[in-house]
Order: sequence, then structure tokens, then C-alpha cells
Amino acid sequence: MILFFTITLVISIVGLVSLIALKHWELATGRVLSVTMRPQATKTLAGASLWVEHIAPALLRREAARLYRHAVVQFHRLLAQGILIFEMGLERLLETLRMNTQIPPSDASASAFLREVSAHKKALQQLSAEERTYEE
Repeated sequence: MILFFTITLVISIVGLVSLIALKHWELATGRVLSVTMRPQATKTLAGASLWVEHIAPALLRREAARLYRHAVVQFHRLLAQGILIFEMGLERLLETLRMNTQIPPSDASASAFLREVSAHKKALQQLSAEERTYEE
């Protein structure tokens, strides 16, 4: 931003010094430089002034807004990809935990009490939620 203001200041100073030098020359010599070109120069400078003051800033604002929207979309995509990668890592960790914590089937026969508890648990798991509620 400082560079923009510095360049604008330098251009303004050069333009003002040029206009003052031209006016000084016209007053000193008594001649008017290119009288026929002045209306066209006025139109051209007015158009350039309009472009610099209104059109260029509007274009810059529109482009800045477009770049901001693009950056937001890219940030959301990057965040979503990061979340997916994190989720995949968690799933791998969970699968590893499942594999490491499974109890291998044993050859020893369970006691009658444990077989009865296991059968009761299987029966409860097969019941629907309404059937599982206990009546008091």
C-alpha cells in the first residue's frame, strides 16, 4: 500500500511540475501551446481521471472479493481433507485396537453358570428395545 501511495505521489508531483513549467513558458512567451489539442486533451484526461478514480478501484474491489471467496473455498476443502485424513487415521487405530483386544477362543469348556449367563445375554440382545424395558 505504501508503494502505491508513493508512486501516486511521484506521478502527481511530476504532473504538477510539468503543468507549472508549461504555464510559465506560455506566460513568458505569450504563446498558447496547441490550442486545437486542448479540448481533446481535456476529454482524454477526464476519461483517465474517471478510470483511475472510479473504474479501477471498483475492479480491484471486485477482484479482491473474488479472490477472498476462492481462498475461503480452498480453505474449506483443505480443512475437509484434513478431517478425512484424521478420520481414516482414527479408523485404522480403532481397527488395530480391535485386533489387539480380541480374546482368542479358548479350548477350555466354560462352567455351567457362564454358559447360562452367555445364553441370557444373547437372548437379551435379540429382544427389541420395548421388550428390554423392565416393568416395576
